[in-house]
Amino acid sequence: MNLKKKVHYKFTLLLSLVLILCGCALFKTPFKEVADQSGIDTLIGDTVFNRVAFRTWEGHVIRFTNVYHRGVFIPAGTECTIKDISKKVITFVANDREYVLGRWLTAVSPEDIKLSFHKFFAEDKNRIGLDKINPAFRDSIESGVDEIGMTKEEILLTLGYPAYLGGTNLTSDYGREFILSQPEWNYLRPDKNRTLFMFKGNKLYKIVD
Repeated sequence: MNLKKKVHYKFTLLLSLVLILCGCALFKTPFKEVADQSGIDTLIGDTVFNRVAFRTWEGHVIRFTNVYHRGVFIPAGTECTIKDISKKVITFVANDREYVLGRWLTAVSPEDIKLSFHKFFAEDKNRIGLDKINPAFRDSIESGVDEIGMTKEEILLTLGYPAYLGGTNLTSDYGREFILSQPEWNYLRPDKNRTLFMFKGNKLYKIVD
């Protein structure tokens, strides 16, 4: 190999190494940096509260939507300590156990991070809306049991986000307000079938298995 080819080979190798290191750095963007860029004030070790009910799918993993009436139940408003945030997941501790919330984002961007974080968590417990629920539904909400007549907000506090809107649109692609504006929600069951929730205005009037 002549000198010119050796120099070119070393330069190509060095450039490849730099690109690999940059890619790793992007994937493992520190929480504080992501938070600063996106306007999230919460840092590692801070306490937040889940805005919707959580249920685990397998082990300690929580997806962007809950499995219907199965898994470990974490009521809305539970204290959660943030441990880390990355391209794909938010890791937090609740009730002395660590959980991983899979967000299924396709890219790391400040707006995506901000949308996803505030979709699931609130720094102020008063923003969750537990003080606005119908007293008749309080026990059901705290137990994760849905009832006809609940508002959309109460269903989120009870079941978390649905998997689909209108049967085809994954809710991972939409923010909280858009989800609340839709009249039909589909929740996934362990057998991979769906339970359809139909709303009139803001209230649940029919459940179809």
